[in-house]
Amino acid sequence: MKKKQSKASAFKLLCSLHLWSPHEDLTLLTSLYPLYHPPLPSSPPPPDVDSVLNMRKDLRALKVYTIDGPGANEIDDGITLQILPNGTQRIWVHISDATNLATSSDIEGAKMRRTSLYLPQRTLGMFNGWRGGGMSLEERKDCRGVSMCVEIDESGSIKSVDVMCSWVRVSYALTFDEVDEMIEEGIAFNEEWQIGALLKIANVRAGHRLRNNSTESRITTPLPQGLPVVKSDRLSPDGVQVGIKLEETSSLSGSKSKLIVTEIMILANEAMGLYCSQNSIPAPYRTQTPPQYSTRPVEHATLKNLKEKNLHLPAAWYERRFFSPAIISNRPGLHAGLGVEYYVQWTSPIRRYSDFEVHNNVKRYLRMEKVRGILEEGERIPEEVKSDDLGCVFTGVDDECQAVFTSCDEDANKGMIEEARSITKGARKYWVLEYIKRANKNHFEDFGKTRVWDLMCLGRIESGSVVYVKEIGYEFVWAGEEFEVGEEFRGWVERVDPRFGELNFKEWVGE
Repeated sequence: MKKKQSKASAFKLLCSLHLWSPHEDLTLLTSLYPLYHPPLPSSPPPPDVDSVLNMRKDLRALKVYTIDGPGANEIDDGITLQILPNGTQRIWVHISDATNLATSSDIEGAKMRRTSLYLPQRTLGMFNGWRGGGMSLEERKDCRGVSMCVEIDESGSIKSVDVMCSWVRVSYALTFDEVDEMIEEGIAFNEEWQIGALLKIANVRAGHRLRNNSTESRITTPLPQGLPVVKSDRLSPDGVQVGIKLEETSSLSGSKSKLIVTEIMILANEAMGLYCSQNSIPAPYRTQTPPQYSTRPVEHATLKNLKEKNLHLPAAWYERRFFSPAIISNRPGLHAGLGVEYYVQWTSPIRRYSDFEVHNNVKRYLRMEKVRGILEEGERIPEEVKSDDLGCVFTGVDDECQAVFTSCDEDANKGMIEEARSITKGARKYWVLEYIKRANKNHFEDFGKTRVWDLMCLGRIESGSVVYVKEIGYEFVWAGEEFEVGEEFRGWVERVDPRFGELNFKEWVGE
């Protein structure tokens, strides 16, 4: 049969041949992001050099919690609260020792991808799915980790930090919902009192960052963001079910479980920045300058006017223009948005290659400290320890050995990271528009009338008004219309096309 030669007809043909699905992600298919992993090599994993050097501390007696979303298969981090006999509180953060478990082919693949890709319809791991899952901290299983011990003072400032290779054993693998239930039902303050104590620490840390003028101190009512949730559904004609989950963009306005995880991870990343700075370990420091209100007096006056009128959501949208993007530096510096003095991401080595590189450098430093001690005692370096493990070349016990660290060159990350962000943004937009399309259709079938949506004008730009769909946490530009900032009104969808990213509303003038 002769078909019209167009992109749309070609797409329909491939779907009819079952080569593509109706929701095929064309942005992903045409991207530079590698879609497939090569077959896993049959070679054994690398030897555990840290155990050979007797530098892996046994922390299996500590109670370790992992807290993640349901179905997560890349669990990088676990947390512990330890209270010493003198009452000192130690916060432990345990991270999967991915560098110890990755083969050379794993590393090459991860270096190409730079990040795991989390899309509404699928996940593409930085490592091969089986390998990435095998690197996870699994419940009631002995796991190799890199553990950090942090002590803070009453104000939330860091008093001390130490980092070590470890053996850990996860006591409880919990979901965010399970932790929230434990807090609500009081279990977190009785049988599992450590969770309640960690919540208290998280609140102290949040207060510390607020006093340092973090973003949360400036945007007190953040805009919730709608994240599409896509699940298989055999009863649906296209085999999928689409929903929207409203996510708070600030840990302070979200659930208590997410407050715990967010604040403890920010603490861990600040502490790693401090640790690298103190020990001259090269690292990618993420820095951000504070908002410069004084240089933009007219815009600052507009912002203050929005806040005085209690137009919280428009104010949150407008304040974004004052924030400069975070930059990567080889020198430590303030991260104003987070309200911390140092910030080095290292808590997701299974999911972010830059974190993996930080682990490499920290572990080379730890190994070299151990090797120096062995050499000072006149002993020989175990034969299993190779030059690559230390980042330097040595031929005998009398050699001076200075570790060569990974460059942590963030420029190498930028291209693929930006590609991944573009893919993620496109996929989320597609599924949000698909949700709107289905919601309209279902409403008409159920009630025989057009679906009407509650909208708010957040602000105006050159091409029109920025409008917020309150129910689903979605922003779009209403071209050619100039609504009053903060105006709430209702609208109906004139046209929505997920494939081409089109969404047109008309103002509802009925009852």
